[in-house]
Amino acid sequence: MVVVVIKWYYMADKNGKIREGYLEASSKKNVEQELKKNGLYPLMVKKQAVEVKKDTGRADNKKAKNDNALQALIGEKFGRISDKELGKLFENLEVLLRSNINLTDSWKIVKSNKNSKNMKNFLDEVEKNLNKGYTLSYCLSQYSFMSNLALAIIKTGEEIGGLEDSFRQVSLLYSQKDLIKNKILKAMAYPVFLILTVIVMVYYISTKVLPSLLDSMGDRMEINKVTEMFIFLSELFQNYGPGLLAGIILTVSVPVIVLKRQYPRTLDNIVLNIPLLGPILKKRIEIAVLKNFSLLYGAGVSTLLILDMLRSISKNIMYLENLELIKEGVKKGEPISMNMSEDIYSATAINIFKVSETTGNIVEPFGIVAANAEKQLDESITAFTAVITPVAVVVLAGLVLLLIIGILMPIFSIYNMN
Repeated sequence: MVVVVIKWYYMADKNGKIREGYLEASSKKNVEQELKKNGLYPLMVKKQAVEVKKDTGRADNKKAKNDNALQALIGEKFGRISDKELGKLFENLEVLLRSNINLTDSWKIVKSNKNSKNMKNFLDEVEKNLNKGYTLSYCLSQYSFMSNLALAIIKTGEEIGGLEDSFRQVSLLYSQKDLIKNKILKAMAYPVFLILTVIVMVYYISTKVLPSLLDSMGDRMEINKVTEMFIFLSELFQNYGPGLLAGIILTVSVPVIVLKRQYPRTLDNIVLNIPLLGPILKKRIEIAVLKNFSLLYGAGVSTLLILDMLRSISKNIMYLENLELIKEGVKKGEPISMNMSEDIYSATAINIFKVSETTGNIVEPFGIVAANAEKQLDESITAFTAVITPVAVVVLAGLVLLLIIGILMPIFSIYNMN
């Protein structure tokens, strides 16, 4: 015999993690009260008819719990998927959905493309769970590499019937993240290469070249202060070797580790105020806040819940503290712009919030300001690249000068003596 049980579902916790489940209740109000009692914040509560066998309800419930337990393991099973791959995945899904191909078939088409091993396994597992009747947002929520913000955007698209628009936003979210990361890595690649080259050259000269010179003609060379420095380094490398390298690494890393564990707020504040790099991090936060706030607000998500979801944009404590301050202000009836920190957001972003709260027009103005912020972000990255590369060249030139003074000049002194 089959009966129909009415259950309510769909919730998000206070950290912004999207969670989906079923809860039996007599009314929507009872569901919301029960969820909030357990520290859960209802994003959207809907009624669904679920068919279960009368005599096997407990067995079905147990199976469902087991399925969920297995789902929790899936996210760690195949490793991470890169932001670039995720951006391309959702871009392809958007194109297919706009071509009037349903989600299941679109997923199969994407799966048939050439993919990495991790991506292939990921697509296979999600497809299996889609076929079991799980929503896409719930399937994706089991994977640690899926951001809470992306999950919220996809879930919103499922609820309002605009999944293709959600895919476009998620694609842009991951693509932009990958683009910014690659720009920064590209800007840092050359300086890092030069620094490593300097370290290798100093080590080689100190341990190989200089000892040979001193053994063969040390008595005839005119030793200067720079040469004495190289001799000192040579003795250090020869006597301590790997221990010295480990000591240097510890000297650099221990203060950072201590700051991160004991004074994380201080460290995050320092990071946000690093010249050239700080503005890049702030712009990334600002762009993400503007874009995702307008998207979720336009989809009818409450302001408080949007603020909860925006926690996943950054782990920077300064940002999170200000977000909590904004949230507490909203609870008191204060406008968001009143508590936005000028140390994180630009005056333009704060003013657009202030104006939009007055007019009620969110989506279009936020999009314009976000586009302008993206332009400023590109300029900041370009400025960072323009400064860091010449600095690295100057460091390398300084090393060459030291080599000339410390190694070549003593050698030339031998010929002058002759």
